Amino acid sequence: MVKIFSIVSSLIFIHFGYFLAEILIKLDLTKKVTIRLDAKNVTTITPMYFFVVAWFAIIWGVLLLSFFLFGKGA
Repeated sequence: MVKIFSIVSSLIFIHFGYFLAEILIKLDLTKKVTIRLDAKNVTTITPMYFFVVAWFAIIWGVLLLSFFLFGKGA
């Protein structure tokens, strides 16, 4: 059961990271998203934050895939 979870979640993480990075490459990386609340700037999000998320998802997916391939069965 753990191996099935690891292969499914690894494929989800790898595909999510890949498609997020693919979308960000096509977008303009100089634009910023500013979240405003009550006429105050709460935070500004740049697309590079999403690249960090994409790389994290890809690395996490590869780690889960390596657990599936080389981990000991239950």
